[in-house]
Amino acid sequence: MIPRGYPQVSVRTKIGLAPWFALAVIGFGVLSDHGVIDLHAGPPTGTSRPPAAVRGAGSAPPPSGAARAEIPADYLALYRAAATSCPGLPWGVLAGIGKVETNHGRSPAPGVRSGVNAFGCCAGPMQFNIRNGPPSTWDHYGRGGDVYDPADAIPAAARMLCANGARGGRDLRGAVYAYNHAWSYVAQVLTLARAYQAGGGR
Repeated sequence: MIPRGYPQVSVRTKIGLAPWFALAVIGFGVLSDHGVIDLHAGPPTGTSRPPAAVRGAGSAPPPSGAARAEIPADYLALYRAAATSCPGLPWGVLAGIGKVETNHGRSPAPGVRSGVNAFGCCAGPMQFNIRNGPPSTWDHYGRGGDVYDPADAIPAAARMLCANGARGGRDLRGAVYAYNHAWSYVAQVLTLARAYQAGGGR
């Protein structure tokens, strides 16, 4: 029902305006489809967040100047890539272990490039035990790779840390302790990790 006093529009006028109204509706639809306007969006709140994929990109701390100066470029790339397989594991922890164990594969000590270390058990740049077990620690985490190849050893170290508490940052200290049972070792690795990651973050 049209309220009394409301302007009356003739049928002829309504028919004449109908095509223009239809064009307007179609035009708004086209603009909406192309993202020019959003017919469904409410008023801006100022609290919107980017998509999860964008928020997560580049979230790991970049290498510090000390890391770039001390860690060979290929090892640095491997540490950073391997850490992404275990959310919550800082790549600096892998680098800290690599530094303490073999100076990022550069140590001339036995067991780094061939054979086993002076204790007769461990091998490779991340010094995995290849004599315990069966299965040995390397057999468990190495997935058939070459213990002397950092491209195999560093991801295996990430898997071992992840399985022992690093996932989600649940027990990072415990994960490093499981790698080498000495709290002084844990402290040394975590100190290096903070130094290697820009801003001292974990």
